[in-house]
Amino acid sequence: MSKKIDLERYKTSCETQAKTAADSKQADKDRLSIEQNAMTKGNASLCDQIKDVNQKASCKYNILTNQAMSKKDPSLCNGIGLKDLVELCKQSIK
Repeated sequence: MSKKIDLERYKTSCETQAKTAADSKQADKDRLSIEQNAMTKGNASLCDQIKDVNQKASCKYNILTNQAMSKKDPSLCNGIGLKDLVELCKQSIK
């Protein structure tokens, strides 16, 4: 049995919340797709498509840390962007 919201202000609020939840779910799906593609290609610049600064840095961290470790080149860590993650990346190479 389906129920209908009769009061317009509640209907609008419900629709807004449902759209926000759907948009968030789609954004997560898009972010994961971008991150997977970037990891597969080993291309950290693809992470720049991710809007959230922390998630973008996390994506870059995963790729650039692997590259820096395999090449033993801590300067590659600088491309991550967030200072804490750059330092963490450099520490993993020592």
